[in-house]
Amino acid sequence: MRVTGAAGLLALCFVVGGCGSSESPRLSHDEYLQRIREITSDQAARTASRLFIKLVVEPGLPASTCGSTARLFHSNVDEVISEVAALSPPNDVADLQRRFISAARESSDLVGRAAADATAGRLRCGRPMNRRIYGLPSTDRIDRMLIELREKGYIIGLNSQD
Repeated sequence: MRVTGAAGLLALCFVVGGCGSSESPRLSHDEYLQRIREITSDQAARTASRLFIKLVVEPGLPASTCGSTARLFHSNVDEVISEVAALSPPNDVADLQRRFISAARESSDLVGRAAADATAGRLRCGRPMNRRIYGLPSTDRIDRMLIELREKGYIIGLNSQD
């Protein structure tokens, strides 16, 4: 099973954001890095990470809780995306962040559809859920962007070489 996909899927949430508000001053490199690190370690991010594992490991969650757990996971993913989207990134990563938000929304939409299918009883947790929400093309794009982010000096843990 590809449980390591949690890092990739969550990466899209942790580093993804919008272009920032034109009314907000752009954050410096250090300020942006600090805020990203805070968001990646806050309650919503930790909960999303924990829920991802519950959703995809075998044996899968019972049908009675699979849908509600998937909906909660989707909600936490969206919360993290919203927190990062509120940031005004430094100029050197503004374009990168725009591309991230596109990929993040794509992945989040797919997770939301999987949650709806689980709620309706059309998708089981465990391997079937893993096949639906892991290894998404949008998540693969995020993984490549994390490398770009690291090359620009934004090391957040998920993109460290450790």
